[in-house]
Amino acid sequence: MRRYELIDVQWNQIKDLIPTSESNRGRLAKSHRLMFSGILWVLFSGAVWRDLPDRFGPWKTVYDRFLCRQEHDSFDRILATQFGVKAFEMVLDKKFGRMASFQHNTIVDVSLTDATSSYNHISQDSYLLQTARGMGICLGD
Repeated sequence: MRRYELIDVQWNQIKDLIPTSESNRGRLAKSHRLMFSGILWVLFSGAVWRDLPDRFGPWKTVYDRFLCRQEHDSFDRILATQFGVKAFEMVLDKKFGRMASFQHNTIVDVSLTDATSSYNHISQDSYLLQTARGMGICLGD
């Protein structure tokens, strides 16, 4: 297992959320899992697309697949599903007064008091904010 790549359990949880329609250029499509792992590698490593390791295939192919995913809201559906799973687990565990939160690349539960007691100001020019906008994530503005 290499850094930023999905293990089988993770892939099985999200694979049905990813659209499979690709271009009609007549070429054999690369593995959806491999392409998605390449996208995650770039997003989590903070590297530029051209630095994508060769094991994921040509960087331009992975980048084009990333752009296609944005149009289909795949990332929003996957993240929403993972938040939903965590919220459902909290209900089953009778953890009320808590919310699902994304911290340190993991979805965890936090108390509502902790979540609302302070806030982090993020500069409009921050890399994370610009990356989120580049992925098509709406931040209420």
